[in-house]
Amino acid sequence: MCEVVRRSLGPVAGASFVASTVPGRYSDEEGASACSLCSPGRYATETGASSVEVCQDCGAGRASSEGAGSCSDCSPGRHAPSNASASCAECPAGRFVEAALASSCHLCPSGRFGATPGQASEDQACSDCGAGRYGDTEGAGTCDPCAPGRWSDASRATRCTDCPAGRASSQVGATTQAWCLRCGVGNVSGLGAEFCDPCAAGRWQSDEGQSECQECDAGRWTSQLGSSACQACDVGRFAASAAATSVEDCRLCPAGRATAELGSSSCTLCDAGTFTGEEGETACTSCRPGTASGSLGASSEGMCAPCELGRWSGAGAAACAWCAAGTFGNKQGMTQCHPCGVGTYRADTGGTSAEDCSKCSQGRFSTAVGASEAQVCERCAAGRWSGELGVSQCVACEAGRLGTSTGAVDAEVCRPCAPGEWSEAAASACSQCPKGRWSGTEATSLCEACVAGRWSSAEGATADDVCQLCDIGRFSASPAAESVSSCTLCPPGRWMGDTGAGLCRGCEAGRFTTAVGATTDAVCEACGPGAFSSEGAGVCGDCSAGRWTDLLGTTACAPCPSGRFGPAPGAQSNRTCMPCPQGYWTTTEGASSCSGCAAGRVNSHPEHRPSEEGVCVDVVFNAAELAAHPAPWGLLFLALHRLLG
Repeated sequence: MCEVVRRSLGPVAGASFVASTVPGRYSDEEGASACSLCSPGRYATETGASSVEVCQDCGAGRASSEGAGSCSDCSPGRHAPSNASASCAECPAGRFVEAALASSCHLCPSGRFGATPGQASEDQACSDCGAGRYGDTEGAGTCDPCAPGRWSDASRATRCTDCPAGRASSQVGATTQAWCLRCGVGNVSGLGAEFCDPCAAGRWQSDEGQSECQECDAGRWTSQLGSSACQACDVGRFAASAAATSVEDCRLCPAGRATAELGSSSCTLCDAGTFTGEEGETACTSCRPGTASGSLGASSEGMCAPCELGRWSGAGAAACAWCAAGTFGNKQGMTQCHPCGVGTYRADTGGTSAEDCSKCSQGRFSTAVGASEAQVCERCAAGRWSGELGVSQCVACEAGRLGTSTGAVDAEVCRPCAPGEWSEAAASACSQCPKGRWSGTEATSLCEACVAGRWSSAEGATADDVCQLCDIGRFSASPAAESVSSCTLCPPGRWMGDTGAGLCRGCEAGRFTTAVGATTDAVCEACGPGAFSSEGAGVCGDCSAGRWTDLLGTTACAPCPSGRFGPAPGAQSNRTCMPCPQGYWTTTEGASSCSGCAAGRVNSHPEHRPSEEGVCVDVVFNAAELAAHPAPWGLLFLALHRLLG
């Protein structure tokens, strides 16, 4: 409290002042009715102070109210930041202070936050940011959620992790990387992406989870967003630049170029010898045979020029070739050169007519076509000649003449063969007439043969008197016999009584002989009964079964009559022709056996000589008839009776 005090001190003697009797107050005015208070945040310990200067600042970490005689210490969790604080303020949320007399609060570290003010320790004031949230500043009152495209699975995170490139997340506060989904094909993303971006036109991506789109290669294009592949330019088109965005970027190959491949970045220049006359061709066309073009990228068929005389070409030629040696080209645009004909040749290339082919000289020939050197012309062989140029064969000396020199130019070289000699055409030597032959004139082409029945062992004979006669009892059937050994003895059944026979005579029919080399027909004997022979027989043959003869010298055997048969060959009497038994029949003459009636039927003709099978009748047996038939026929009839009941 303050009271009035009179003092003698001061500027006015005897003046009255109010004097404080309480700390924190002062009076600096004369005649004041009350003391002044020290302002908040200041204090004064003295009493009766007469000046404001008695009031002192509390200092940081302390505070006082108005007219305070002392300052209060700030307790933990509170602070006084200035030297003259009226009160200690609570540490705000996100801050704390552990000690008293604090002039400031500590900040919660990054990754933590504080929701309650006035906290005296970090553990009381600060909480960890949870998964999916982060704190990137100190003293934060709250944690921020991870933005889309980011995530955090840790506590006290100061920042969220970006989704990897090729993934994206629209989730706010994502707690794991699993929220970062792979971008689909045709879409990409960078780090920390909220969404995947589609590939622009002209770009593509065929894999999931990629960070960049690929440019369409040159020759390919896409007009769509988010393409997983580019389309190829058609054949006959190309795109020179990458990242084409439209099919219109695929341009037609110009004339003179072509491509047969899909997705071409360029068209191939037509090779020499080829061309394209239109745009958009897939292949170059070959110049026609007989033409050529040396230009690359020819743009019309008119650039394929026809070959000149003496030249030729096949299809697709870059240049016409010279006609080779041995050939010539007599027209423009030839597809092949003509060969020099037989009897001619040409050593140089580029011939333009048949006259450019040289002819073989007289006495020479050539069969070769397209010959390229004079050596092909061969000399006419001995026995031949040629009087003309350019022949393919020499003329042969006629048969019966010979020529001994080669390269002859006329027929005078061909001389006649002497008597006793002969030659074929084109012979270079005459040959002696061989054994069995002769020649009595010059220029013989074939020696005369000794006739059949004669022979000669002499060579070079000039007359037929060298041909000797075969002896009697022998013959030689072939002409030109070369030795007496060719005169063969007459075989059995034949004879010869003259010399020089070409054939032996045969014994008459019905006779035979076994003699060899017989010289008279007296050796021919008559065939006996039961036998016969034809002319020239060496042995008589037996009459066949069903035939017979009882005569000598028979030429043919007589047949058994119809209804009878002869079971054995060589029969000498007609008594051997037996009637067919009951149940059997025959209608043929000369039968060697009889045919049986059908089952259950017999031949009942008395003489068993039916003329047809209709004679067979049903079987009727009795014991007397069976007993009357001798074996084996009786046994046969008995068996039939038992079989038929």
